[in-house]
Amino acid sequence: MGFKTQIRFLHKWLGLISGLIVFIVCITGCIFCFHDEIKDITRKEWRLVEPQNKPFLMPSVLQEKAKEIVPKNKISMTAYYGKNRSAIVYTYSDTENLYLYFNPYSGQYLKTENPETDFFIIVEYIHLYLLLPDYIGKHIIGGATIIFILLLISGIIQWWPKRKSDIKRSLTVKWSAKWRRVNYDWHNTSGFYIALIALILAITGLTFTY
Repeated sequence: MGFKTQIRFLHKWLGLISGLIVFIVCITGCIFCFHDEIKDITRKEWRLVEPQNKPFLMPSVLQEKAKEIVPKNKISMTAYYGKNRSAIVYTYSDTENLYLYFNPYSGQYLKTENPETDFFIIVEYIHLYLLLPDYIGKHIIGGATIIFILLLISGIIQWWPKRKSDIKRSLTVKWSAKWRRVNYDWHNTSGFYIALIALILAITGLTFTY
C-alpha cells in the first residue's frame, strides 16, 4: 500500500475505535460548559433572588440556619454569587455533601442539593471518567483522546493535496455532485477547518487526565 492508502486505513480504524468515546466526551463537555446557564433556567426558583438595596446577611447567620437544617453536617464555606443570586452554604459529613441555598438578604431557606445525585455532576463525571472509577476511566478517556489526536493528524495528511493548484478545490464542497461526493467533500472540508480547534481542545483536555 502507498503512504496515503496506509494513512487512510489508519484514519478509518482510529476513528472507529475512538469515535464513540470522543463523541460522549464532547457532548457531556458541551452540556457541562453551559451548566450555569441551564441551571438558571431550570432551577431559577432557588438559584435567583430579587435584588435588594441592602447588605447581605453575615455568613455566620446563614451557617447557623444551615446547622438547624442539617445538624450532623459540618460547614466548609459560605459563598455569595451576586446581588440577584442565592447564597450557598456548603456542608459535609462522613457520608454526604449537601449544598444549602438561602436568600442572602432575608436568610430564607430555599433548597438543599446533593451533588452526588445532581444531573450536572453526573455529566461531569461521565466527561472525566465515563462514570467508572477514576483510575480506570481517566485512562480510557486519555487513550481515546490520544487516538483522536492521531486521527486529526492523519486526516490532515490525507486531506493535503498533491498539487498547489488543488488547494482551492480541497477547501470547498462541490454541491452539484452526487450525494456521496458531497458527503465526502463535506467531511474533508469541515474536518480541515475544525482540525486546529479540535487539536487544541484534545491536547488541553489531556492535561486534565494526566
